[in-house]
Amino acid sequence: MKDINFFKETISTFQYLLWAINLIWQSAHRWTIAWLTLIILQGLLPIVNIYLTRDLVNHLVPVSKNNFNDDSLQSILIIVIALGIILILSQAVQGLMDWVRTSQSDL
Repeated sequence: MKDINFFKETISTFQYLLWAINLIWQSAHRWTIAWLTLIILQGLLPIVNIYLTRDLVNHLVPVSKNNFNDDSLQSILIIVIALGIILILSQAVQGLMDWVRTSQSDL
């Protein structure tokens, strides 16, 4: 019996969710697309950060074993620059998210 009531409550809540999404889409579909795009980008940037950090560690291990050469320095420098760009991009996306949220709330 509890399961049936829970199922009915979930269905009615889902109907309100669809109504709210439809209302948001009708009032500001362009801002909603921008918001969804930024959310996806904000979710992908940490993944890129993790892979770059892994590559940085993998390049630093041979250097720590005294296998240092110009090629290893160049590859490490490229990874460090890419990490910096990703971190700056993450902050820029966060700022854009705040701006989009503010713009949506002003509508």
